[in-house]
Amino acid sequence: MRRLPVSILILRVTVIALLYAVFSVGFVSAQENRQYWYSAIDTRIVVNADSTLSVEERQSYHYQGEYHQGWRSIALKDISRVTDVEVYDGETGEKLQWSSSKRDRTDPSSWGRYTTYKENDAQVIEWYYDLRDTEHTWSLRYKVHGAIIFGTQFDRLYYNLFTDYDVPVNSASANFVLPAGLSKADAFYGYRTDAGAPMNTSFMREGEKDVYIVSGALFDSGEDFTVDLSWEKGYVSQAAFWHDWLTYNYGFVFGGIIVLLSILYWIIYYIRTEVLPKGRGTIIPQYDPPRGLRPATAELLVRERVSRRAWPATIVDLAVRGYVEIMEEGKRFQIGNIFYLAVGILSLVFIIESILSTSLFFIVFLFFTVYLFRVSGSKYGIHYEIKSKKPYEFDTELESYEQFFLKTLFSLNDENVFRTKDLTGMHFFDSKKREMFAQAMHILPQLLQTRVDQESWYEVKFKKERWAQTTGWTIIFAAVALSFFLLPAQLSALIASFAVAYGIIRLIAPSEARLSQEGRELREEWLGFKLYMETAERYRLQNLTPDLFEKFLPYTMIFGIEKKWAKAFEGMQIAPPLWYHGAALAGTMNGGGVGSGFSVSAFSSSFSSSFASAFSSSAGSGASGGGGAGGGGGGGGGGAS
Repeated sequence: MRRLPVSILILRVTVIALLYAVFSVGFVSAQENRQYWYSAIDTRIVVNADSTLSVEERQSYHYQGEYHQGWRSIALKDISRVTDVEVYDGETGEKLQWSSSKRDRTDPSSWGRYTTYKENDAQVIEWYYDLRDTEHTWSLRYKVHGAIIFGTQFDRLYYNLFTDYDVPVNSASANFVLPAGLSKADAFYGYRTDAGAPMNTSFMREGEKDVYIVSGALFDSGEDFTVDLSWEKGYVSQAAFWHDWLTYNYGFVFGGIIVLLSILYWIIYYIRTEVLPKGRGTIIPQYDPPRGLRPATAELLVRERVSRRAWPATIVDLAVRGYVEIMEEGKRFQIGNIFYLAVGILSLVFIIESILSTSLFFIVFLFFTVYLFRVSGSKYGIHYEIKSKKPYEFDTELESYEQFFLKTLFSLNDENVFRTKDLTGMHFFDSKKREMFAQAMHILPQLLQTRVDQESWYEVKFKKERWAQTTGWTIIFAAVALSFFLLPAQLSALIASFAVAYGIIRLIAPSEARLSQEGRELREEWLGFKLYMETAERYRLQNLTPDLFEKFLPYTMIFGIEKKWAKAFEGMQIAPPLWYHGAALAGTMNGGGVGSGFSVSAFSSSFSSSFASAFSSSAGSGASGGGGAGGGGGGGGGGAS
């Protein structure tokens, strides 16, 4: 193939480059010259006796360049909704064809169509056409609901004609047609952002109706145009307003009523089946744990739930029974936290001496933040260590949930030792073990409930409650989701409310765990045991012994009365428990002390708090008056593209 001379190649490249430059400049120039503005926006608003507004906007555009889409955004601020939208060609009077969805404005099949949708709390009207270098008028017609403010003597329309147009509006006017028979408006004002610009108001008669007119010129882009009009009460029906509002919001209104009635039924059902029924009806002091139940079991019986107190109390109970021993590892506040605090203070001093530096301020902020996080974990900042003292896997003296609890605690390492600090984010680095531990602690209450279900204390078992809650909430969620995607909003809300009512009335309420007569009597016995421990200090009962103090300590923890229990032993020389090794802040706490080396109130408070903090760490790695431009309902803007 014959090669072209270099000179010809250079010539061809030069020609192509020149052509590209010419067309590029022409294209950029065309883009720069492409612009539009509003020659006029004239609005006619008829105030109807049924409280709606019939609105017609005539928008006259001046186009420079090619355009295929117009849009109008009507803010739904302080109005209920916009309906009955129609778009007309203002030059020919021809109505555009409605489309159920947005269309490609460059597609010729879209021209002559319009659509509506909601976006950013505004009703958007969008229409499509093919225009270039011309002036053209479009007519938008729609009905506004909920714009009128009803007063005691006067009704008021405080309405934004527009607020957010991106381009200037050369002139704008609005005609307000009031209901027939009204002699005169009480007040009529027009506002715009530029308070110094002139606004013209006038009045005319149109048959039997009054027409109030306001107009202005040379509105800047983004400028607001607002009208405040009030008239004597009685010409616009407030009853019609509420009827219209209820017709539109029937799903939310009746759905809300159905849900509230369902919840009321649930409350009444609970009172009738849980609160009113009694055991023997009398609470008599009991001097031993009724039926020898363990602390967690007793709490589930008395409270019908498992609280954060149950598991620290279970550990103390296991320690009293010789299965574990508890050791205090020391305060987290010491050494490390003192270092953080000292560095923070020194940095602050350095900042004061030097001119405030952003980087040094960040250092101070960082150190103080770390310090606060380190001391805000468990109360007093104490860590504990739990050691196994004897085999537990096949011990028949232990409940199944107790065996599972011990196995869970000691699964974090191979030493048969559990440390509360192992579950804090700073030390517990094994995310897999963290997840397994969290899952086990989630199962633990269910094992306790299974143990209680084996007895005849509950006529409705916890197993049935769990099934009903799972089934009920699944039905509710499925009904809400399906109706939301398949049905209109109001019908969706109504169906969802029926699903909620069914779930509450037929599944959840009757399936809640409920004590039997035997269970209620046993619960009263346990309340009698609590009464004994609460009043032991008051009456200085003669049968109080050091062994009794340790034996009943776990039960006082689940009832939150350990301080009262400890006061009953004040003055007795009771040695610290053999299962506990540590100062328990002895000498630093006022009250609640037993002997000279063990403070039960300090121990139980810090121990429970430390465990609660550790367990929570493992679980996870909302008449006319004054006015101004833009303050009314409606408004919004529009444009072309």
